[in-house]
Amino acid sequence: MNNSKAGHHLIILFILIFSACSPYKQLDKDQYLLDRNVVITDKPELKDGIKAIIKQKANRRILGVFRFHLTVYSIGNRGKPNKFKNWLKNTVGEEPVLLDTLFTNKSSSQIKQYMAKNGYFRAEVNDTTIYRKKKATVKYIIKANEPSYITKVVRETADSNLDSLVRLDTSGTKLKTGIIYRESILQGDRERLSQLLRNRGYYQFSPQYISYRVYTSDTTHNLAVFQDVSMAESSDSSGESPQFIPHRKFYLNRIIFNPDYDPMRVESVVQNFDSVYYKEYIFLKDRNSKLPVRPEVIANHTYFRQGSLFRQIASDYTYKSLNLLGLYRFVNINYELTYPDSNLLDCFVNLGSSSKQEYVTEFEGTNNGGNLGVAGNFAYRNRNVFRGAEMFELKLRGALESQKNFTTEDERKILVLFNTYELGVESSIHLPKAIGALQKLFKRKTANPITVFSTNYNIQNRPEFNRSILDFSAGVEWRNGRYIKHIATPFQVNFVNVKLSPAFEAALRNLNDPVLFSSYQNHLITNGRYSFIFNNQRLNEIKNFVFFRGNVEFAGNTLQLFSSMNKSPKDDQGRYQVLKKNFAQYFRPDVDFRLYQTLNEHNTIVYRIAGGIGIAYGNSKIMPFEKSFYAGGSNDLRAFRARNVGPGNFNSVNNFERTGDIKLNGNVEYRFDILKILKGAFFVDAGNIWLRNKDASRPNAEFEINRFYKQLAVGSGFGFRFDFTFFIFRLDIGVPIVDPQYGNGENVVVDNLKFRSLISNFGIGYPF
Repeated sequence: MNNSKAGHHLIILFILIFSACSPYKQLDKDQYLLDRNVVITDKPELKDGIKAIIKQKANRRILGVFRFHLTVYSIGNRGKPNKFKNWLKNTVGEEPVLLDTLFTNKSSSQIKQYMAKNGYFRAEVNDTTIYRKKKATVKYIIKANEPSYITKVVRETADSNLDSLVRLDTSGTKLKTGIIYRESILQGDRERLSQLLRNRGYYQFSPQYISYRVYTSDTTHNLAVFQDVSMAESSDSSGESPQFIPHRKFYLNRIIFNPDYDPMRVESVVQNFDSVYYKEYIFLKDRNSKLPVRPEVIANHTYFRQGSLFRQIASDYTYKSLNLLGLYRFVNINYELTYPDSNLLDCFVNLGSSSKQEYVTEFEGTNNGGNLGVAGNFAYRNRNVFRGAEMFELKLRGALESQKNFTTEDERKILVLFNTYELGVESSIHLPKAIGALQKLFKRKTANPITVFSTNYNIQNRPEFNRSILDFSAGVEWRNGRYIKHIATPFQVNFVNVKLSPAFEAALRNLNDPVLFSSYQNHLITNGRYSFIFNNQRLNEIKNFVFFRGNVEFAGNTLQLFSSMNKSPKDDQGRYQVLKKNFAQYFRPDVDFRLYQTLNEHNTIVYRIAGGIGIAYGNSKIMPFEKSFYAGGSNDLRAFRARNVGPGNFNSVNNFERTGDIKLNGNVEYRFDILKILKGAFFVDAGNIWLRNKDASRPNAEFEINRFYKQLAVGSGFGFRFDFTFFIFRLDIGVPIVDPQYGNGENVVVDNLKFRSLISNFGIGYPF
C-alpha cells in the first residue's frame, strides 16, 4: 500500500469514528443543534460587535470546521456512564448548544439597541432560522438605514472652578460636530475629561459628575449633544436634598512608604515600627531590622512629592515604576484626607515584598533534528543584592547529545549514548538606573533605565572540535511610553577559541571551501548593538496586538580604526589582529514582526515574518559563525533539522551545519484550547538562508531577487503546549512539504513521506 492510499484510508477511518459518535443521534425529535450564527449587514465595520452580543453561540470549532469538544462530549455520553466518560464530558467535552428561539428574539432586540448606540436609530433587524436535518442556522439580517449625525455640541459647567478647563480643553476629544453619533464616544469623552481634571488636582472628581443630554429633530434626525458637569456633593449634607459645593484642588501632605507591608500583620506588631525620614518621604520599618531597600531607590521611582498638586498620572507612573523593580508582589497606593474638610491628602504606599532569592531547575529531553539528548538548567536569582534593587542572576547549563560524526575518526562516548556535551555559565547584574555619563540622557523618570552587566562562558565539545566562547557585555535598557522599549549594548566582546581534531581539519581542507574553513578558526568580536521593541499587548484583554523587534549590530570598526592609525602589522591574508586573534568587522540588521489575531478566548492565529542580512567588510571576508544566519529547528522551520536547510538550493554532501548571510522566514500558527492546561496548534513554516555572493564551493546558494521565492523550504505540522502557568512545555511535530535542496522544480517531497520524515521538536515556551 503506498502512502497516498494509506492517507485516504486514514481519512475514511476518522470520518467513520466521528460519524459513529455524532451528537445529532443523541437529540430528541424537537431538538436542533445550533450550527452557526450568520450576520448579514450593510455596515461591515459593526459586524464583530454584533456577533459579540448574540446571546446563543454555537459550539466552538477547531480551524473553523471540526467540533472536537462536542464530539468528545458525545463519546462520553454514549453507553453506560463511568468515571472516564464523566471526565471526558466535563473536562474535555462541551455540551451541545441547542437552539432556543427565546435567545434568538432577545438577540434581535439587543442588536437593535446596539445599532442605536452606534447612531442607527432607524435600523431594521430581522432574524430567520434555517433547519436542515438536526441542525439550525440562525441568520440576522440588519439594514442600518440613514445614521444620525451630531450637529451641535454644547458644554455646560455648573462649577465656575472647572468652567475654563472644560471649555478650553477640546483638542483631545472625539465628541465633535459632523460625526455619526456613537454612545462609546460619549463614554470615552467622560473618561477623558475625568482623567484630565484628576491630573489637575481634583482628586475627588469622578465620571459620575459628567452627564449628557441628547436631543433630536423630528425632521432631520440630527442630534444636539449637551455635556453637563455638575458640582461636588457636600460631605456633610443631611436630609433628602443634598447640598452641592464647588470642586476643590488637593495637595499632598505626608507620603508614607511601608516597604515590607503584610496585610495579615496584627496591630501589636505594627506598633513596633519606627519611622525613617528621607527628604520629604517617610519610611516605616521594624525596630529590630534595617529597611529592606535603601530609601533613595524607592524615592527615585516615585513621581510625586510632599506639597505637590495631586495628579493621577503621577500615581499611575509610580505604581508602574515600582512594579518594574521586580521586588514586590503588589503595590498599593491609597490617599486619605489629612483631616476632615481639608484639601490635604496623606499618601500611603504599601509594598508587598516578594521572595528575595529564587532557584529554578529545569530538565528537558531534546530532539534536535533526530539528534537525541538531555539538557538541564539551574538558575539562581537575587533581586536585592546590595539593598538597591540590584538583581543578580547566575545560570548554569549542561547538555548531552548524540550527533553524527562528520569523520570516520574513533570517538569517545559520554555516558554510553552521547558523544557531544555543552557546558555554560552566565552571570549578570541589573542596576535599576543609568550610570556614569548615561544619567544625563535619562532626565525623565518615566524612561526607567536599567543598566546590565553580563559575562558568559560556554564550552562545546564535539567529536570533531572543541569550541569555547567567552563573552563580556555592558548595556542599558529603557522605556518610551507604554509599548516601546529600547536596548543599547555599546560594549560587547567575544573571544572564540576553536580546536579541531586532525581528521576533521583534514576533511575541511579536502573540501576546499575557504568560507567553511574560516568558520572554525579562532577569532575576536567586539561589537555594539541596538534593539527597538514595540509590543502593544495588554494583559487580560482579548484583543489583536502587534510585536515588532528590530536589531542593528556593528562590529570591529573601533579596532579597525585603532589598528589603521597605529599601522599595526597584518597577517598573511592582510587582516589586523588583536591579542593574536583576527577580529571580525561587519554590519548586521535583522527584524522580527508578529501579528496576534485573537478570534475569541479559545482561538488565536499568529503571523510572523522575520529576516536579516549580515555584511562582512574591512577586516572580514565572511560573517563569524556565531553571527551567521541558519534555518531549521524548534523556533524556525520546525519540519527541518536545525542548521540543515540551504543556503539556497545548495545540496551539501556532508553533514556540516549550514549558515548564510541572508535570511527570510515566515510562520503561520493556529492555536486553540483542548484542555485547561493543554493547548493545540497547527502551523505552516516557510523560509531559507542565502549567501550574498556566489561561491564556487556552494553552487545555487546565492540570493537572487528573481528566484529566491522558488527556494523557500516549506513545512507544516501540529503541536501541543502543556501550560503549567509558571512554564510552558512544547512538543511540535513537523513534516517537510517543499525541500529546496532538490532544486530544479523537483523539490516537492510530500509524495515521498515516510514515518521517519516526521521531525519532532521539544521546547520551553511558545516558539514566537
